[in-house]
Amino acid sequence: WGVIKGDECKKYLENSEKEAIALKNELITEIQKGKSDDELVQLLRDKYYKGYIKEIYPLKAFNLNASITIGLIRREFCAE
Repeated sequence: WGVIKGDECKKYLENSEKEAIALKNELITEIQKGKSDDELVQLLRDKYYKGYIKEIYPLKAFNLNASITIGLIRREFCAE
């Protein structure tokens, strides 16, 4: 926690981009398999909603943000 600088910041941003792309690709794959939005939200909860995140991030807010992310992926990458 706190400020990161220099090479550590660059590495953090590179890793963040890599993980965001991997998540996008995973969601696209699951959408193409026919998964519902509820199933995809559960996938995200299983993957990310644990540990200290549960203490600082209300479940209702997590679910809302997950739904928004899924809708965006559907529109941007899975539209026919």
